[in-house]
Amino acid sequence: MLKYRHAFIVGLQSNLVYRWNFAARSLFSLFHLAFVFIFWGAIYAGKTEIGGFGFAQTLTYFLVLFLLQFFIGAFNEDYQISEDIRNGLINQFLLKPINYFAYRLSVFAAARVVSGALGFMALLVALPFFRGYLALPHDAWRIALGLPAMALTGLIQFSIAYCFGMLAFWFLEIQGFVILSMAVETVLGGQFFPLDLGDEDLDRDTVDRNVLTDRIVEEAMTRYKAREDSLGTELMEALERFLLLQTIDERWREHLFDMDYLREGIHLRGFAQIDPLVAYKNEAFVLFGDLMNSVWSDYARMIYNVQVSVDGPPTQNGGGQGGAPIAPFSAAGNSTRAGRVSYSGGHSAAGSGALAAAAAAAGLGSNASAEAAFGEDGGEMEALPVVEQRVLDDEHQVGRNDPCWCGSGKKFKKCHGA
Repeated sequence: MLKYRHAFIVGLQSNLVYRWNFAARSLFSLFHLAFVFIFWGAIYAGKTEIGGFGFAQTLTYFLVLFLLQFFIGAFNEDYQISEDIRNGLINQFLLKPINYFAYRLSVFAAARVVSGALGFMALLVALPFFRGYLALPHDAWRIALGLPAMALTGLIQFSIAYCFGMLAFWFLEIQGFVILSMAVETVLGGQFFPLDLGDEDLDRDTVDRNVLTDRIVEEAMTRYKAREDSLGTELMEALERFLLLQTIDERWREHLFDMDYLREGIHLRGFAQIDPLVAYKNEAFVLFGDLMNSVWSDYARMIYNVQVSVDGPPTQNGGGQGGAPIAPFSAAGNSTRAGRVSYSGGHSAAGSGALAAAAAAAGLGSNASAEAAFGEDGGEMEALPVVEQRVLDDEHQVGRNDPCWCGSGKKFKKCHGA
Protein backbone atom coordinates (compact mmCIF):
# COMPACT_ATOMS: atom_id res chain seq x y z
CA MET A 1 0.00 0.00 0.00
CA LEU A 2 2.97 2.33 0.50
CA LYS A 3 3.69 2.51 -3.24
CA TYR A 4 0.08 3.47 -3.99
CA ARG A 5 0.23 6.15 -1.31
CA HIS A 6 3.29 7.56 -3.05
CA ALA A 7 1.38 7.40 -6.34
CA PHE A 8 -1.47 9.34 -4.69
CA ILE A 9 0.94 12.03 -3.44
CA VAL A 10 2.62 12.33 -6.84
CA GLY A 11 -0.79 12.61 -8.48
CA LEU A 12 -1.80 15.25 -5.95
CA GLN A 13 1.31 17.31 -6.69
CA SER A 14 0.90 17.01 -10.47
CA ASN A 15 -2.75 18.07 -10.29
CA LEU A 16 -1.93 21.06 -8.11
CA VAL A 17 0.12 22.35 -11.01
CA TYR A 18 -3.14 22.65 -12.96
CA ARG A 19 -5.11 24.04 -10.02
CA TRP A 20 -5.97 27.21 -11.92
CA ASN A 21 -7.48 25.16 -14.72
CA PHE A 22 -9.70 23.36 -12.22
CA ALA A 23 -10.60 26.68 -10.57
CA ALA A 24 -11.57 28.25 -13.91
CA ARG A 25 -13.69 25.19 -14.77
CA SER A 26 -15.54 25.36 -11.46
CA LEU A 27 -16.13 29.11 -11.75
CA PHE A 28 -17.49 28.81 -15.27
CA SER A 29 -19.80 26.06 -14.01
CA LEU A 30 -21.55 28.72 -11.93
CA PHE A 31 -23.09 30.02 -15.16
CA HIS A 32 -24.67 26.59 -15.54
CA LEU A 33 -26.10 26.87 -12.03
CA ALA A 34 -27.52 30.29 -12.87
CA PHE A 35 -29.22 28.84 -15.95
CA VAL A 36 -30.61 25.96 -13.88
CA PHE A 37 -32.03 28.43 -11.36
CA ILE A 38 -33.72 30.54 -14.06
CA PHE A 39 -34.96 27.52 -16.04
CA TRP A 40 -36.52 25.63 -13.15
CA GLY A 41 -37.81 28.87 -11.64
CA ALA A 42 -39.81 29.40 -14.82
CA ILE A 43 -41.11 25.81 -14.71
CA TYR A 44 -42.24 26.16 -11.10
CA ALA A 45 -43.82 29.59 -11.71
CA GLY A 46 -47.25 29.49 -10.07
CA LYS A 47 -46.73 25.93 -8.82
CA THR A 48 -45.74 24.67 -5.42
CA GLU A 49 -44.88 21.10 -6.45
CA ILE A 50 -44.21 19.08 -9.59
CA GLY A 51 -44.31 15.34 -9.20
CA GLY A 52 -44.10 15.63 -5.42
CA PHE A 53 -40.96 17.84 -5.44
CA GLY A 54 -40.82 21.52 -4.62
CA PHE A 55 -38.59 24.14 -6.23
CA ALA A 56 -36.20 24.14 -3.24
CA GLN A 57 -35.77 20.36 -3.43
CA THR A 58 -35.11 20.43 -7.18
CA LEU A 59 -32.57 23.25 -6.84
CA THR A 60 -30.83 21.43 -3.99
CA TYR A 61 -30.63 18.35 -6.19
CA PHE A 62 -28.78 20.25 -8.92
CA LEU A 63 -26.46 21.93 -6.40
CA VAL A 64 -25.46 18.55 -4.99
CA LEU A 65 -25.08 17.19 -8.52
CA PHE A 66 -22.82 20.14 -9.37
CA LEU A 67 -20.56 19.33 -6.43
CA LEU A 68 -20.53 15.58 -7.04
CA GLN A 69 -19.35 16.02 -10.63
CA PHE A 70 -16.08 17.47 -9.33
CA PHE A 71 -15.62 14.74 -6.70
CA ILE A 72 -16.49 11.64 -8.75
CA GLY A 73 -16.39 12.65 -12.43
CA ALA A 74 -13.81 10.87 -14.61
CA PHE A 75 -12.85 13.69 -16.94
CA ASN A 76 -9.72 12.58 -18.84
CA GLU A 77 -8.77 9.21 -17.35
CA ASP A 78 -9.85 7.21 -20.40
CA TYR A 79 -7.76 9.36 -22.74
CA GLN A 80 -4.73 9.21 -20.43
CA ILE A 81 -4.91 5.42 -20.28
CA SER A 82 -5.24 5.16 -24.06
CA GLU A 83 -2.22 7.45 -24.49
CA ASP A 84 -0.17 5.24 -22.14
CA ILE A 85 -1.05 2.27 -24.33
CA ARG A 86 -0.26 3.99 -27.62
CA ASN A 87 3.04 5.45 -26.41
CA GLY A 88 4.17 2.21 -24.79
CA LEU A 89 4.33 3.71 -21.30
CA ILE A 90 2.27 0.84 -19.93
CA ASN A 91 5.18 -1.56 -20.53
CA GLN A 92 7.06 -0.28 -17.50
CA PHE A 93 4.26 -1.49 -15.22
CA LEU A 94 4.62 -5.01 -16.58
CA LEU A 95 8.17 -5.18 -15.20
CA LYS A 96 7.41 -3.65 -11.79
CA PRO A 97 5.47 -5.11 -8.84
CA ILE A 98 2.65 -2.59 -9.19
CA ASN A 99 -0.91 -2.99 -10.38
CA TYR A 100 -1.75 -0.59 -13.19
CA PHE A 101 -5.44 -0.39 -12.20
CA ALA A 102 -4.57 0.51 -8.60
CA TYR A 103 -1.98 3.03 -9.80
CA ARG A 104 -4.47 4.80 -12.07
CA LEU A 105 -7.07 4.68 -9.30
CA SER A 106 -4.65 6.43 -6.92
CA VAL A 107 -3.97 9.16 -9.51
CA PHE A 108 -7.72 9.47 -10.15
CA ALA A 109 -8.42 9.90 -6.41
CA ALA A 110 -5.77 12.61 -6.16
CA ALA A 111 -7.24 14.50 -9.11
CA ARG A 112 -10.74 14.29 -7.64
CA VAL A 113 -9.55 15.67 -4.30
CA VAL A 114 -8.08 18.75 -6.01
CA SER A 115 -11.03 19.35 -8.37
CA GLY A 116 -13.58 18.64 -5.63
CA ALA A 117 -11.96 21.12 -3.24
CA LEU A 118 -11.93 23.86 -5.88
CA GLY A 119 -15.52 23.05 -6.88
CA PHE A 120 -16.58 23.27 -3.25
CA MET A 121 -14.93 26.70 -3.00
CA ALA A 122 -16.84 27.85 -6.09
CA LEU A 123 -20.06 26.59 -4.53
CA LEU A 124 -19.31 28.59 -1.39
CA VAL A 125 -19.11 31.70 -3.57
CA ALA A 126 -22.62 31.04 -4.95
CA LEU A 127 -24.08 29.84 -1.65
CA PRO A 128 -25.26 33.30 -0.46
CA PHE A 129 -27.47 33.53 -3.56
CA PHE A 130 -28.98 30.04 -3.20
CA ARG A 131 -29.06 29.73 0.59
CA GLY A 132 -32.74 30.61 0.81
CA TYR A 133 -33.68 27.86 -1.63
CA LEU A 134 -31.86 24.91 -0.06
CA ALA A 135 -33.78 21.96 1.35
CA LEU A 136 -31.23 19.71 3.06
CA PRO A 137 -32.30 16.50 4.80
CA HIS A 138 -32.80 16.82 8.55
CA ASP A 139 -31.62 13.28 9.29
CA ALA A 140 -27.84 13.02 9.65
CA TRP A 141 -27.88 9.33 8.79
CA ARG A 142 -28.98 10.16 5.24
CA ILE A 143 -25.87 12.27 4.73
CA ALA A 144 -23.75 9.52 6.35
CA LEU A 145 -25.13 6.98 3.88
CA GLY A 146 -24.49 9.37 1.00
CA LEU A 147 -20.73 9.48 1.60
CA PRO A 148 -20.00 5.77 0.91
CA ALA A 149 -22.47 5.90 -1.97
CA MET A 150 -20.45 8.79 -3.42
CA ALA A 151 -17.23 6.78 -3.06
CA LEU A 152 -18.74 3.76 -4.81
CA THR A 153 -20.09 5.99 -7.58
CA GLY A 154 -16.61 7.40 -8.11
CA LEU A 155 -15.22 3.86 -8.32
CA ILE A 156 -17.83 2.96 -10.94
CA GLN A 157 -17.01 6.10 -12.92
CA PHE A 158 -13.32 5.24 -12.90
CA SER A 159 -13.96 1.61 -13.84
CA ILE A 160 -15.99 2.67 -16.88
CA ALA A 161 -13.27 5.11 -17.95
CA TYR A 162 -10.62 2.41 -17.38
CA CYS A 163 -12.49 -0.06 -19.61
CA PHE A 164 -12.85 2.51 -22.40
CA GLY A 165 -9.15 3.37 -22.11
CA MET A 166 -8.22 -0.30 -22.49
CA LEU A 167 -10.06 -0.37 -25.81
CA ALA A 168 -6.96 1.31 -27.26
CA PHE A 169 -5.43 -2.18 -27.48
CA TRP A 170 -7.93 -2.98 -30.24
CA PHE A 171 -9.10 0.39 -31.61
CA LEU A 172 -7.05 3.28 -32.89
CA GLU A 173 -9.53 5.90 -31.63
CA ILE A 174 -11.83 5.57 -28.61
CA GLN A 175 -13.47 8.98 -28.86
CA GLY A 176 -16.71 7.55 -30.27
CA PHE A 177 -17.10 5.15 -27.34
CA VAL A 178 -16.36 7.91 -24.83
CA ILE A 179 -18.91 10.31 -26.35
CA LEU A 180 -21.55 7.57 -26.41
CA SER A 181 -20.94 6.72 -22.76
CA MET A 182 -21.11 10.42 -21.80
CA ALA A 183 -24.45 10.79 -23.59
CA VAL A 184 -25.92 7.73 -21.84
CA GLU A 185 -24.51 8.86 -18.50
CA THR A 186 -25.96 12.37 -18.92
CA VAL A 187 -29.47 11.08 -19.59
CA LEU A 188 -29.60 8.10 -17.22
CA GLY A 189 -27.62 9.94 -14.53
CA GLY A 190 -30.33 12.55 -14.08
CA GLN A 191 -28.22 15.49 -15.20
CA PHE A 192 -31.06 16.92 -17.31
CA PHE A 193 -33.81 16.46 -14.74
CA PRO A 194 -34.34 14.28 -11.64
CA LEU A 195 -35.38 10.80 -12.72
CA ASP A 196 -37.99 10.64 -9.95
CA LEU A 197 -39.62 13.85 -11.17
CA GLY A 198 -43.00 12.84 -12.58
CA ASP A 199 -46.59 12.17 -11.67
CA GLU A 200 -46.53 10.80 -8.17
CA ASP A 201 -49.75 8.86 -8.70
CA LEU A 202 -48.39 6.99 -11.75
CA ASP A 203 -46.09 4.04 -11.15
CA ARG A 204 -44.10 3.18 -14.28
CA ASP A 205 -44.00 -0.50 -13.32
CA THR A 206 -47.69 -1.01 -12.51
CA VAL A 207 -49.51 1.66 -14.52
CA ASP A 208 -52.22 0.31 -16.81
CA ARG A 209 -52.19 1.23 -20.48
CA ASN A 210 -55.83 2.32 -20.47
CA VAL A 211 -55.27 4.54 -17.45
CA LEU A 212 -52.31 6.21 -19.13
CA THR A 213 -54.33 6.67 -22.35
CA ASP A 214 -57.21 8.24 -20.44
CA ARG A 215 -54.79 10.58 -18.68
CA ILE A 216 -53.27 11.74 -21.98
CA VAL A 217 -56.70 12.23 -23.59
CA GLU A 218 -57.90 14.17 -20.56
CA GLU A 219 -54.86 16.46 -20.68
CA ALA A 220 -55.30 17.01 -24.43
CA MET A 221 -58.98 17.88 -24.03
CA THR A 222 -58.16 20.27 -21.21
CA ARG A 223 -55.69 22.15 -23.38
CA TYR A 224 -58.13 22.13 -26.30
CA LYS A 225 -60.84 23.63 -24.10
CA ALA A 226 -58.41 26.33 -22.96
CA ARG A 227 -57.65 27.23 -26.59
CA GLU A 228 -61.33 27.31 -27.44
CA ASP A 229 -62.03 29.65 -24.54
CA SER A 230 -59.19 31.96 -25.58
CA LEU A 231 -60.09 32.11 -29.28
CA GLY A 232 -63.85 31.88 -29.04
CA THR A 233 -66.20 29.15 -30.24
CA GLU A 234 -66.95 30.66 -33.66
CA LEU A 235 -63.33 31.37 -34.55
CA MET A 236 -62.19 27.99 -33.21
CA GLU A 237 -64.72 26.09 -35.33
CA ALA A 238 -63.77 28.04 -38.45
CA LEU A 239 -60.09 27.50 -37.72
CA GLU A 240 -60.60 23.76 -37.27
CA ARG A 241 -62.55 23.47 -40.50
CA PHE A 242 -60.07 25.29 -42.70
CA LEU A 243 -56.95 23.82 -41.08
CA LEU A 244 -58.30 20.33 -41.70
CA LEU A 245 -59.27 21.09 -45.29
CA GLN A 246 -55.91 22.65 -46.05
CA THR A 247 -54.06 19.74 -44.46
CA ILE A 248 -56.06 17.16 -46.41
CA ASP A 249 -55.54 19.07 -49.66
CA GLU A 250 -51.79 19.36 -49.13
CA ARG A 251 -51.24 15.76 -48.04
CA TRP A 252 -53.54 14.38 -50.75
CA ARG A 253 -51.55 16.12 -53.48
CA GLU A 254 -48.33 14.73 -52.01
CA HIS A 255 -49.96 11.28 -51.91
CA LEU A 256 -50.82 11.50 -55.60
CA PHE A 257 -47.20 12.35 -56.44
CA ASP A 258 -46.03 9.40 -54.34
CA MET A 259 -48.42 7.10 -56.16
CA ASP A 260 -47.06 8.35 -59.51
CA TYR A 261 -43.50 7.60 -58.42
CA LEU A 262 -44.56 4.18 -57.18
CA ARG A 263 -46.30 3.36 -60.47
CA GLU A 264 -43.26 4.37 -62.52
CA GLY A 265 -40.87 1.95 -60.82
CA ILE A 266 -43.10 -0.86 -59.60
CA HIS A 267 -42.37 -2.97 -62.71
CA LEU A 268 -38.81 -3.45 -61.44
CA ARG A 269 -40.16 -5.77 -58.74
CA GLY A 270 -40.57 -8.37 -61.42
CA PHE A 271 -36.79 -8.85 -61.50
CA ALA A 272 -37.05 -10.06 -57.88
CA GLN A 273 -39.75 -12.60 -58.82
CA ILE A 274 -42.43 -10.44 -57.16
CA ASP A 275 -45.74 -9.78 -58.86
CA PRO A 276 -45.73 -6.00 -59.57
CA LEU A 277 -49.50 -5.81 -59.18
CA VAL A 278 -49.42 -7.39 -55.72
CA ALA A 279 -46.48 -5.20 -54.68
CA TYR A 280 -48.30 -2.12 -55.97
CA LYS A 281 -51.42 -2.93 -53.96
CA ASN A 282 -49.44 -3.58 -50.76
CA GLU A 283 -47.30 -0.47 -50.98
CA ALA A 284 -50.24 1.68 -52.01
CA PHE A 285 -52.09 0.49 -48.91
CA VAL A 286 -49.09 1.43 -46.75
CA LEU A 287 -48.88 4.86 -48.42
CA PHE A 288 -52.58 5.46 -47.80
CA GLY A 289 -52.16 4.57 -44.13
CA ASP A 290 -49.26 7.01 -43.91
CA LEU A 291 -51.46 9.62 -45.57
CA MET A 292 -54.18 9.28 -42.95
CA ASN A 293 -51.70 9.33 -40.09
CA SER A 294 -49.91 12.40 -41.45
CA VAL A 295 -53.19 14.26 -41.94
CA TRP A 296 -54.29 13.81 -38.36
CA SER A 297 -50.85 14.35 -36.85
CA ASP A 298 -50.29 17.58 -38.81
CA TYR A 299 -53.79 18.79 -38.00
CA ALA A 300 -53.36 18.07 -34.30
CA ARG A 301 -49.98 19.79 -34.23
CA MET A 302 -51.29 22.91 -35.93
CA ILE A 303 -54.53 23.19 -33.96
CA TYR A 304 -52.60 23.06 -30.69
CA ASN A 305 -49.63 25.21 -31.72
CA VAL A 306 -51.03 27.87 -34.04
CA GLN A 307 -51.09 31.29 -32.40
CA VAL A 308 -53.69 33.89 -33.40
CA SER A 309 -53.89 37.41 -32.02
CA VAL A 310 -56.80 39.57 -33.17
CA ASP A 311 -56.54 43.36 -32.94
CA GLY A 312 -59.73 45.01 -31.86
CA PRO A 313 -62.19 45.16 -28.94
CA PRO A 314 -62.74 41.80 -27.23
CA THR A 315 -66.14 40.19 -27.64
CA GLN A 316 -68.39 38.96 -24.89
CA ASN A 317 -69.05 35.28 -24.14
CA GLY A 318 -65.53 34.36 -25.21
CA GLY A 319 -66.08 35.38 -28.81
CA GLY A 320 -68.96 32.97 -29.32
CA GLN A 321 -72.57 33.68 -30.16
CA GLY A 322 -73.87 37.08 -29.20
CA GLY A 323 -72.04 40.32 -28.75
CA ALA A 324 -70.10 42.26 -31.36
CA PRO A 325 -68.81 40.34 -34.38
CA ILE A 326 -65.19 39.33 -34.56
CA ALA A 327 -62.98 41.97 -36.16
CA PRO A 328 -61.67 41.08 -39.61
CA PHE A 329 -58.09 39.92 -39.71
CA SER A 330 -55.54 38.35 -42.00
CA ALA A 331 -52.73 35.85 -41.62
CA ALA A 332 -49.22 37.21 -41.33
CA GLY A 333 -47.09 36.17 -44.26
CA ASN A 334 -50.14 35.74 -46.52
CA SER A 335 -51.23 38.03 -49.31
CA THR A 336 -54.87 37.98 -48.16
CA ARG A 337 -55.72 41.25 -46.45
CA ALA A 338 -58.96 40.66 -44.56
CA GLY A 339 -57.90 42.49 -41.43
CA ARG A 340 -55.11 42.34 -38.87
CA VAL A 341 -53.74 39.14 -37.32
CA SER A 342 -50.35 37.77 -36.38
CA TYR A 343 -49.67 34.07 -36.88
CA SER A 344 -46.92 31.86 -35.59
CA GLY A 345 -46.53 28.23 -34.65
CA GLY A 346 -47.54 25.06 -36.40
CA HIS A 347 -45.43 23.41 -39.05
CA SER A 348 -47.34 23.06 -42.26
CA ALA A 349 -47.19 25.57 -45.05
CA ALA A 350 -50.97 25.39 -45.23
CA GLY A 351 -51.31 27.12 -41.88
CA SER A 352 -51.26 30.72 -43.08
CA GLY A 353 -53.74 30.12 -45.88
CA ALA A 354 -56.08 28.29 -43.51
CA LEU A 355 -55.91 31.14 -41.04
CA ALA A 356 -56.82 33.62 -43.74
CA ALA A 357 -59.80 31.51 -44.78
CA ALA A 358 -60.85 31.08 -41.16
CA ALA A 359 -60.61 34.81 -40.72
CA ALA A 360 -62.91 35.42 -43.67
CA ALA A 361 -65.45 32.86 -42.41
CA ALA A 362 -65.43 33.99 -38.78
CA GLY A 363 -65.19 37.71 -39.57
CA LEU A 364 -67.51 39.93 -41.56
CA GLY A 365 -68.50 37.40 -44.20
CA SER A 366 -68.91 39.00 -47.62
CA ASN A 367 -67.27 42.27 -46.52
CA ALA A 368 -64.14 40.41 -45.49
CA SER A 369 -64.15 38.51 -48.76
CA ALA A 370 -64.52 41.75 -50.72
CA GLU A 371 -61.67 43.37 -48.79
CA ALA A 372 -59.53 40.31 -49.42
CA ALA A 373 -60.24 40.51 -53.13
CA PHE A 374 -60.01 44.28 -53.73
CA GLY A 375 -57.92 45.44 -50.76
CA GLU A 376 -58.93 47.41 -47.69
CA ASP A 377 -58.71 50.74 -49.50
CA GLY A 378 -61.04 49.71 -52.32
CA GLY A 379 -58.22 49.53 -54.84
CA GLU A 380 -58.02 47.35 -57.87
CA MET A 381 -57.66 43.62 -57.74
CA GLU A 382 -54.10 42.39 -57.75
CA ALA A 383 -52.99 41.22 -61.20
CA LEU A 384 -52.71 37.48 -61.69
CA PRO A 385 -49.37 36.08 -62.83
CA VAL A 386 -49.01 35.81 -66.60
CA VAL A 387 -48.87 32.23 -67.86
CA GLU A 388 -46.29 31.91 -70.61
CA GLN A 389 -46.85 29.24 -73.23
CA ARG A 390 -44.31 27.85 -75.59
CA VAL A 391 -45.08 27.34 -79.27
CA LEU A 392 -43.14 24.43 -80.72
CA ASP A 393 -42.74 23.37 -84.31
CA ASP A 394 -42.11 19.91 -85.64
CA GLU A 395 -38.32 20.28 -85.36
CA HIS A 396 -38.29 20.92 -81.61
CA GLN A 397 -39.41 18.24 -79.21
CA VAL A 398 -40.02 18.58 -75.46
CA GLY A 399 -38.06 16.22 -73.26
CA ARG A 400 -39.85 14.28 -70.54
CA ASN A 401 -38.07 16.20 -67.77
CA ASP A 402 -38.36 19.62 -69.48
CA PRO A 403 -40.95 22.18 -68.31
CA CYS A 404 -44.30 21.61 -69.98
CA TRP A 405 -45.13 23.86 -72.94
CA CYS A 406 -48.46 24.92 -71.36
CA GLY A 407 -46.70 27.02 -68.70
CA SER A 408 -48.05 25.11 -65.69
CA GLY A 409 -44.56 24.84 -64.16
CA LYS A 410 -44.73 21.04 -64.03
CA LYS A 411 -42.50 18.66 -65.90
CA PHE A 412 -43.79 17.55 -69.30
CA LYS A 413 -44.13 13.94 -68.14
CA LYS A 414 -46.31 15.06 -65.22
CA CYS A 415 -48.54 17.29 -67.32
CA HIS A 416 -49.39 16.92 -71.01
CA GLY A 417 -46.91 14.11 -71.49
CA ALA A 418 -48.56 11.84 -68.92
